Amino acid sequence: MRKVTLRDIAQKSGVSVTSVSLAMRGSRRVSPDKTKEIQELAEKMGYVRDPMMSALCSYRDSTRPRNKNANINFLQFSSSSQTLENQGKVAAEFWRGAQTETKLLGYSLNTIWAGDPSLTSERLKHILNSR
Repeated sequence: MRKVTLRDIAQKSGVSVTSVSLAMRGSRRVSPDKTKEIQELAEKMGYVRDPMMSALCSYRDSTRPRNKNANINFLQFSSSSQTLENQGKVAAEFWRGAQTETKLLGYSLNTIWAGDPSLTSERLKHILNSR
């Protein structure tokens, strides 16, 4: 008996293969009702994930270079413009951990100090929208 594929589920449900893939992974890009419908249909059709394909996708995602322009902005509301690494042991550990994780994920971590007198609401909106 032939294995049921995402394409089979897509044809039967009347949606794209991409939508089926997203629904099977529980993505918020597919409505909860449609996700439930697709997952129930997949189960009814006897769909089983291919562990080798899952491993390949996981490996590919972990080794794919990230967009070098991707930023994560840290909006700092403290009374001082000092970075977190200069505001005590816990804050410093938090900041180092955040820097390490964002770098591992291919992002850069930028600090925006909300108390900066030159930071108007329009300027902040522009910064956040552009990054």
